[in-house]
Amino acid sequence: MGNPGPVAGRRRRWLRALLPTAGLLLATACATPVGVDPITPEAFQREIGANAISAGIPSTYSDQILQRSISETGSRRSPTSS
Repeated sequence: MGNPGPVAGRRRRWLRALLPTAGLLLATACATPVGVDPITPEAFQREIGANAISAGIPSTYSDQILQRSISETGSRRSPTSS
């Protein structure tokens, strides 16, 4: 067959570098994200359906709104010292 030539040699080197890189990217794309803990469907439903009455505490979103409201009313009541 003979020497494949400089273009074919570069193409082979490119493929040798590309295939393992593509495999590594595919493997990391299919992995579970860091910090995700699997839970049962029942626990998920309980957590999603929780409210201030059933859980005894406000949700994270409600707590953020309440804290924002408290900080806004507090700043309106007390003048800032400059």
